[in-house]
Amino acid sequence: MDHDLVNTKKINIQPERLAILSGRRGFRQALENDDDFNLLLTSIGTNILCKETASRTTNISTVPGRDETSTVFLDIETLPAALRKLRKHININININININIQRNELFTAIVANVMLTHCHPLPDGESPQV
Repeated sequence: MDHDLVNTKKINIQPERLAILSGRRGFRQALENDDDFNLLLTSIGTNILCKETASRTTNISTVPGRDETSTVFLDIETLPAALRKLRKHININININININIQRNELFTAIVANVMLTHCHPLPDGESPQV
């Protein structure tokens, strides 16, 4: 494994953020309201980037490629509503699976979450230019 690709730097995370990240109960709690869901996302971003991260506050896009095109991510004005819909989608599907004791929607829910988070790009990554 190429260790240059794995960031092993340790950072301090506030206890309430760590609590949300730990365990299934914390994840389910994060799905109960928008503030906890955003806290979960920023906590994950903080862990991945190894620096304090907050939700983005501006519109961002990818750096233009050789063909001078770029991808503009979801407008900042519609970001909260899109994340709310995503949180509710995940919460509903997890609760359906728990209540009827089956495991059939997890893959679909994970795919939707991945696509929506990529489309929304809720965290600044330090590489995307502001538009």
